[in-house]
Amino acid sequence: MPQQRVSVPLREQLIAFAPALLMTLFAVWSAQLFMRAEQQRLMVRHTEEVLSANASALAHLQDAETGERGYLITRDRRQLEPYRMGRDSAALELARLGLLTADNDRQQRTLAGLKPVVARRLVFLDTVIFLLDQGKADSAMGVVQAGRGIALMDSARHLFKQIRSEEHRLLEERAENERASQELLKWVLATAVVLSAMLSYFVSTRFSRHAARHAAVSTELSRRNDILQEQALEIELTNQQLQEQQLELEMSTDQLREQATTLTHTTGELRQANAAKNMFLANMSHELRTPLNAIAGHVQLMEMEVHGSVTEPQRVALDRIARAQRHLLALINDILNFAKLDAGKLAYSIEETDLCVVMRDVTSMVETQLTAAGLKFDNTLADEPCMVMADAEKLRQVLINLLGNAAKFTPSGGRVAFHIDEVDSDAKNIALCVSDTGIGIPVDKIEQIFDPFVQLSSLNHGPNQGSGLGLAISRELARGMGGDLTVTSSVGVGSVFCLTLKRARGAPDRRTPRHSHLSVPVLE
Repeated sequence: MPQQRVSVPLREQLIAFAPALLMTLFAVWSAQLFMRAEQQRLMVRHTEEVLSANASALAHLQDAETGERGYLITRDRRQLEPYRMGRDSAALELARLGLLTADNDRQQRTLAGLKPVVARRLVFLDTVIFLLDQGKADSAMGVVQAGRGIALMDSARHLFKQIRSEEHRLLEERAENERASQELLKWVLATAVVLSAMLSYFVSTRFSRHAARHAAVSTELSRRNDILQEQALEIELTNQQLQEQQLELEMSTDQLREQATTLTHTTGELRQANAAKNMFLANMSHELRTPLNAIAGHVQLMEMEVHGSVTEPQRVALDRIARAQRHLLALINDILNFAKLDAGKLAYSIEETDLCVVMRDVTSMVETQLTAAGLKFDNTLADEPCMVMADAEKLRQVLINLLGNAAKFTPSGGRVAFHIDEVDSDAKNIALCVSDTGIGIPVDKIEQIFDPFVQLSSLNHGPNQGSGLGLAISRELARGMGGDLTVTSSVGVGSVFCLTLKRARGAPDRRTPRHSHLSVPVLE
């Protein structure tokens, strides 16, 4: 009897502890499954890092190639900035890619083949830039046209694609393992909940005779079951959120890559279109100048009566033809000069130049035109030289443009004048100002007159029509000589265009009292 009394409580105690033991086993199992799922997530993230490093290395290599092509086409050293950044960043990303794939022998073998290909491609890019810096453009173009660089780039892309394909395979495999682990974890948690509920019910039924004592145990088990269910639901929601965030991140990454590719293609197309435009303008201008010069020659022969006598009405018609020919030739010359400026192919010969000598030359060229237009021309010049750093030919072109514009927009009986003055206290810069008593320019339109092909309708009437390039070319020439071209104007009063140039080193100081020539003067 005593043994029976002892054995029964022991069995009942074992039954009582069965739910706790079962929960412990499921808890340990769930923890292992959760750790396995977490490890799979880490491996997925690692694969994504490898894919990111692989894509970044290829993008930087393409940036370096794009910078080299831009420099080859435009000779603009600013194009070398993306080349340098891409070159250095590509090497860093390859090193990072090697570290990330250190545990993958297959990827390491592919990377071992990729690194020398990238190194040789960078050597080709360095060779082309070195030849361009040495002035050997033909040799650089020959290296590019040989096609070896393209073959290396294609080989590099193929190897990058192999690495990407392998990582995508690993990503799918690891993502599948992660999903399997999560599904197993859900199954274990659900089974734990069901078995716990069943065992709790069994225990509560078995110990119904001890309802008072077992009620508390049943309540506790029920509470624990509720907690486990809530935890399982929270885990499931967390996993769904992580999956949605991962999907959004992948979509954002793809969109950014597509936008970067589109931007690269668009930039290349714009550069090619700009180069084609400049070539077309230059070729068109050269082709049109030949027949225009022939027209001028034939007009002169007819005026000289080489082909027979010419009546007075015919001379008037020939004079109109000659003026139209000169006007059209001037427009074409403006377009040709603008195309050279836009392409950066205009060479400058900056040297010490006597500004007064150039002004006298220009005066002899335009004085007759100004007098014929009924304008008073104030061209008083100092006897002593005024030395500036400039290209004499381009300086002469700017002054002729400024005086020509003054003549166009100044009514008969007005005045055109120019004078020289210092523009800063240390006399490092000298300003040549051309003023007129013309129709003036509205304040809100002043900056627009320097834009290419811009003609303000309020300022262009009848014979004043032009190409809209004169002032744009003049400002670019001034800045190309290290100076600038500015304007102040008042409608109905006149305009003042000031060409600022650097004074030649060692030139005598021409300081004069400060004048108000930078505002429109009231001319008599």
